[in-house]
Amino acid sequence: MANSSNSDSTQTINTTLPNSTMNPFSSFTSVVNIKLDRTNYPLWLAQILPILRSRDLMGYVDGTIVCPSQQLSGSTTTNPAYTTWVQYDQMILSWINGSLTPSVLSVVASKRTSRATWEALEQRYASTSQNRILFLRNELLQTKKGDLLVADYLDKMNAISDNLALAGKPVGT
Repeated sequence: MANSSNSDSTQTINTTLPNSTMNPFSSFTSVVNIKLDRTNYPLWLAQILPILRSRDLMGYVDGTIVCPSQQLSGSTTTNPAYTTWVQYDQMILSWINGSLTPSVLSVVASKRTSRATWEALEQRYASTSQNRILFLRNELLQTKKGDLLVADYLDKMNAISDNLALAGKPVGT
């Protein structure tokens, strides 16, 4: 996730591509076991962040690796750095989209970059808006054990609690 609380008035933007000995395009789907749905953003995030960080690709989704210009300066020749950036970005976008349930994918299907998709997911599922917090608190209060197994009930309550913590309002505050 992007860090929006930057105390410096200047920000360094990285335009270099990852320089990793690991192939950043190696298989991704076998590592993400839980697809993002409307209720499990913290679990999904816990899977995808280490993958992006380990491949030195977080800059694409947090905006610190910006897209280079399409043409070389003063020329109509395509900038090879642009081509490479687009390849990396589209692979990340493919990974992210492949880790979403159909209902969540429908929300971000129109996004064309990994960053735009990432921001849309953050805004929707990690929102600190009062409406989202009230919704989650109400869900926590209204959730009943009913026919659920104790373990399933506790898992559901913990998931709601995790979402509240992600929204900046952990249970008990």
